[in-house]
Amino acid sequence: MALIVNGFPIVLAVFAHPEQEDDLGSLILAITFTRAPVLAPLFALQSYPITTFATSPSSP
Repeated sequence: MALIVNGFPIVLAVFAHPEQEDDLGSLILAITFTRAPVLAPLFALQSYPITTFATSPSSP
């Protein structure tokens, strides 16, 4: 999940070339459209495993 959130600028830096502005725009659009539906449920559900782990009887 960290790659999806924090890796966006790295992906852009790897693929960014001044002569390929149209391709870069398409890449930004594709990444934005694919990562938003993935991240929204993950962020909504991330508190569940944290709460389950923190309140389990075997936790210190």
